[in-house]
Formats: sequence, structure tokens, C-alpha cells
Amino acid sequence: MTEFHQLCTEASTYHLLIREGLLMVAEAVAWADGWILRLDTWPDELTDISLSGGKANDILPALGHLVWPTLSAEAFGLICRYLLARLDEDNAWLPSITSLLWRIHYDSAFGDRPLEFEPSTELYWFKGWGNLIPDGYEPITMDELRRQLREFLQSYAAPNSAPLH
Repeated sequence: MTEFHQLCTEASTYHLLIREGLLMVAEAVAWADGWILRLDTWPDELTDISLSGGKANDILPALGHLVWPTLSAEAFGLICRYLLARLDEDNAWLPSITSLLWRIHYDSAFGDRPLEFEPSTELYWFKGWGNLIPDGYEPITMDELRRQLREFLQSYAAPNSAPLH
């Protein structure tokens, strides 16, 4: 994978996670700074993020210019790896994680950000996390939901990718 491809893949990941409140904007600033130090020349958007003062209103549009028009399997793998770490650190993340997975499904099926791969039907299941009795499914406990969510995230998490910092 070329550096530019990796940069845009990571930008796609950061954009989604920050937009959904699962990643702090300060982490995006550190990420941009790391890329600036690593590259001989870089996109202006990295400078914009670096100099944003941690303002999400400046960071999200800059990231938005770097993201791919589709969500790649690599980006989704990074997202799943990050979400798995969040789930392992605190069960309180479970609603936010399932909500994000549902929105990824929705954006893929009805929005402007199609997936380049096909977990979309599995993602649909996470729509019903709140009442634990989604239409057409058997009632489950929070522990069972967490177990199934963890299993899903593990199956897509990018094992050889660098973790998000």
C-alpha cells in the first residue's frame, strides 16, 4: 500500500470515529503531526489539522477532503480494531459502537459512502441494540450482545495494521 493510500485510509477512519464521538480530536492532531514528520511533501489538509487548535469544526472538513469516496475493507478493519479496543476498555462504549455500525450499514445502503466489501447485512443487526429485541430476532442479554459484537469486530479487525493512536 502506498503512503498516500495509507494516509487516505487512516483519514477515512479518523473522520468516521471523530464524527461519531469515538475518537478525540487531539488524536487527529497528533496523527496529522506524525504524517507531516514522516512525509517530504504532504497535503495542505494535514497542515490544517495540525494547526486547528483541536477544533473539530476545522478538523472534520480537512479530514473530509482526504477520505476515500468508499469505505474500504482496510479502513473498516482499522475501525473494527479500534472499536474492539474501546469495547474491551469499557462496556459503556457498546451503544456508541453498535450505533456506528448501524450508520455504516445505512450509509452503505442508502447514503453516499458505499462499502467496498459486503458485511452490510451483518451490520444491519446492530440497529436494534437499544431494546435488545430487534425485529425478527430472539431477545438477548447485554452480555450476549457484547459477545456477538466482539465476535463480529474480531472477524473484521485488521490484524496486521498499525493501531490508531
